[in-house]
Amino acid sequence: MLRRLTLTMALALVATLALAPAAMAQGKISGPMDLTWNPCYGAPPSEEMPDWIGTVELDGNTYDVLFFNVGVGRPPTEPVAETVVSASEIWALYDGLDLTFDEECAISTFDGDAVMWGHDYGLMDLAVGPEFVLRGWVIEANDDFADLVGEDVVISGVVEMDAETGAPLAAPGEFVVG
Repeated sequence: MLRRLTLTMALALVATLALAPAAMAQGKISGPMDLTWNPCYGAPPSEEMPDWIGTVELDGNTYDVLFFNVGVGRPPTEPVAETVVSASEIWALYDGLDLTFDEECAISTFDGDAVMWGHDYGLMDLAVGPEFVLRGWVIEANDDFADLVGEDVVISGVVEMDAETGAPLAAPGEFVVG
């Protein structure tokens, strides 16, 4: 009886230790996000030219992030006549991204290791304020983030606009997965 109890406790301990990393990986991760509007972005929406470029800090590591506006409708570089702006985007996190543009704003270098990417959708009501909340999910993830595929993503922050032109400049905020 004592041997059976000892064996059962040992198996329970091994199972707990084996499942602990997977449980931790499935938990919520979040961090600050710092985005800058890409002055080379133009209309129409595209999966090839990012509209926002920046960084996200997750678990103490800084990753490069790109957002690609894939929605339809008014290009976001034009002055906003209506107060509600919608977003439909693809986002991608990179570990070591080298992205450069030439004089005509064509991408001349795009090299990096994507560690996670997904979609997000949302609305921003400029009559209420420049705050935004986008919701989406992780489509694909590699390495340390592989267990996050299918997890919800919430991206929030404040869009800072140019006072003269009304064009977006920056968007500091938070990136939350899980």
